[in-house]
Amino acid sequence: MLDDELLACRKVTPEIAARYLQGEIPAQEIRVLAQNDMCPFCKAVKVSPGSSRFTYRINVGTLMAYKRGEFRS
Repeated sequence: MLDDELLACRKVTPEIAARYLQGEIPAQEIRVLAQNDMCPFCKAVKVSPGSSRFTYRINVGTLMAYKRGEFRS
């Protein structure tokens, strides 16, 4: 996936981020890292207090910088 394709996405999900990273990090690993506050480009937010479900917020600019190797977690 190219930068332009990523920028054209309405919402970037962990699956899209994994595809953009070309398999460097699988989508499930992005989710787990985000839930443990260890993913530099993704934050996990609980759907409601006490819930075990999360939504994921991916910062596209930070994801692009991560792919370029500007920093690593």
